[in-house]
Amino acid sequence: MGTLFAGLCLPFFWTGLPSAYVLLAGIIISGFLSQFFKNNAYKHGEISFLSPLIYFNIVWATLLGWAVWKEIPEIHVYIGCAIIICSNLLITWREQKMGQPHRETF
Repeated sequence: MGTLFAGLCLPFFWTGLPSAYVLLAGIIISGFLSQFFKNNAYKHGEISFLSPLIYFNIVWATLLGWAVWKEIPEIHVYIGCAIIICSNLLITWREQKMGQPHRETF
């Protein structure tokens, strides 16, 4: 509710750059579309296929951090990501081998 209220008040009180409005609109539209398409994917797709694709968010966040802020993750970030991704792949492989589908949690 706070975001909605602040967004409605924004045009009357914000004195930022006019070009920032275009960037703000782009962020809002891309966030909405992203959420819409992800929800539809989980609604119509198989969760055992879609679940590993979530980890591409880690790749995109890393690339965006490097492109915008010249931020290079340290080695412990890569190790943690590898542990998380490998554990999910192991669980998916084990459940497919046992013939049990992923439990739907959504």
